[in-house]
Amino acid sequence: MVVLPLAIVVAACYTFARTPLSSSVKVGASTTAVECGAASVYAANRGDARAQYNLGLCALTGGDVTAETVAIQWLSHSARQRNAPAEFQLGVLYSGLGDRALAVVWLSRAALNGHVQGQHHLGLALRDTDPVEALKWFELAAKQGDSQSAFLAGSLHGKTFKDMKMAVQWFEVAANAGHPKAAGNLGMFYHRGLGIPVDLDAALKWYVVAAANGNVDARLNADMLAAELGETLEARDTPQRGEVDLDTVSSPDETRAVPVTDEIRLNAMYRLGMDYHSGRAAPEIDLSTNREFVNRSRGVELLQHAANGGHAQALMQLCEVSLRGEIVEKNYGWALDCLRQAADAGDGDAMLRLGVLLSEGLPRAEAGREAEGEVWIKRAADNGNSIAMNVVVHMCTMAPSTWCKVTKSS
Repeated sequence: MVVLPLAIVVAACYTFARTPLSSSVKVGASTTAVECGAASVYAANRGDARAQYNLGLCALTGGDVTAETVAIQWLSHSARQRNAPAEFQLGVLYSGLGDRALAVVWLSRAALNGHVQGQHHLGLALRDTDPVEALKWFELAAKQGDSQSAFLAGSLHGKTFKDMKMAVQWFEVAANAGHPKAAGNLGMFYHRGLGIPVDLDAALKWYVVAAANGNVDARLNADMLAAELGETLEARDTPQRGEVDLDTVSSPDETRAVPVTDEIRLNAMYRLGMDYHSGRAAPEIDLSTNREFVNRSRGVELLQHAANGGHAQALMQLCEVSLRGEIVEKNYGWALDCLRQAADAGDGDAMLRLGVLLSEGLPRAEAGREAEGEVWIKRAADNGNSIAMNVVVHMCTMAPSTWCKVTKSS
């Protein structure tokens, strides 16, 4: 029989005197009801591992140092009887207290005892320092049905160990369990032939599944791939979810629906395109060299889709890409047409850029268009562009007969 020091027993009695006979306690990712009354105290003192575990959880709701000490005492007694939930809870508790060594000890005992969340959390604790060991525990937890562990196993295989075939296997396990990021990754792997042959139909299927589960980036990829295949997403069946409204995604707390409007989709496409173009996007794997690279051409593709949908900033970026000869071949004629389109749509930056190019006589094919350039710079100033305003003021000083004639444009 376990006999606790009198001070601990008194503290426990004081703690549980303020605690309901039962309480809802957060355990890992779920909430469970545990017994907290005098009967549990009596049973715990007689060595009942389950009662000791329950009292440890109840003490954690106390919120003060004394209650935390009581919790560790009860959980430790329960854990020493190989109670896996108590071992896991001690690991989480010590992790929160910043004692990584003790956290790993208790999480390891829970993991070895078959506790799925213990295996998952042990993988998290070891992921940065021992990825091989972390992978072992993620895979064991995944085999018990933990979809997040399956996703993390796929991520480690792909990103850390560069084993795309194994990454596909674990992403598929997670995706089949409803994990939206895994489904989106699986769609990307099929789309680009990473670890598996290119299969656009399979890619679109998994993009749609991911989108139906709230993955907005997957929805964008699905839109573009469906357009390439000449289909509409509404014509696609969504596996596992039946009939799904693909214009609605679940918010993280699943308490409300968020409509994915054209504006949201175009803005997301523009931001993702800029991330790829600037090199901020997650790198991809070149299978011929097994090296990571950022697919900047993908950025141009996304900007083009956003521009085609009427996104003015995306169009302006495409103009600049063409002018600088980045990724695509430098093409002044196309760039000027692009700038005119953006300027006509009311983009002040495009007005200024077009005006400066034409005023400087660039390119040669546009020689003699300096007057048109001045008009565009003035229009940019009239449109509120502060740089254009400064240019007009400066040029008015230099050439008052021309530049000081303020002409409002409709």
